[in-house]
Amino acid sequence: MDNKKIIERIKKFGYVYPTNEEIIQILFGKSKTQAEKFLDSYYSENGKDIKANLLRELVRRYSYHNEVVTNPQQVVPYLKYFASKDQEHFVTVYLNGARQILDIKVINIGSTNYSLVDRLKIFREALKLKASAIIIAHNHPSGAESPSDEDNEAYEQLQKAGEIVGIQVLDSIIVTEKGYYSYSENK
Repeated sequence: MDNKKIIERIKKFGYVYPTNEEIIQILFGKSKTQAEKFLDSYYSENGKDIKANLLRELVRRYSYHNEVVTNPQQVVPYLKYFASKDQEHFVTVYLNGARQILDIKVINIGSTNYSLVDRLKIFREALKLKASAIIIAHNHPSGAESPSDEDNEAYEQLQKAGEIVGIQVLDSIIVTEKGYYSYSENK
């Protein structure tokens, strides 16, 4: 999509409307494909792109840090990037005792319909960040917003593991291009 159309949509719907790719496209004058590669590097744990790493640091400093999370809708904009991915991405949002976002990390990238949940990695990172709570999230490339049996089982296992280590699992969110599903909103 060209920049003029993106800017028109921003004027009509607001700044939260454009995808991450579209924001990068406007800010850096990159094409959608270049923006996707840039963001893949940005979200990659071992990204080697200096610009992506500098942007990651800038975003870390100025975006979600210190934002107090009181409901799932506040977290969804940070997860929208993953909604359009054609592989499942399992992501964890780490929160301090005041429910401020400390960090958001990709834990695993799976297949088109499955992502292995690495409980050890999730809670090791939580302990390292001194997080007192987490929100887990993943995308459904199929577009289905409702959780699968595997999603339900993984959420229950993570809640039990969180109880053992003293870290609350506040929610599990499934993001798709059409919307999201929150366990806490659908109890």
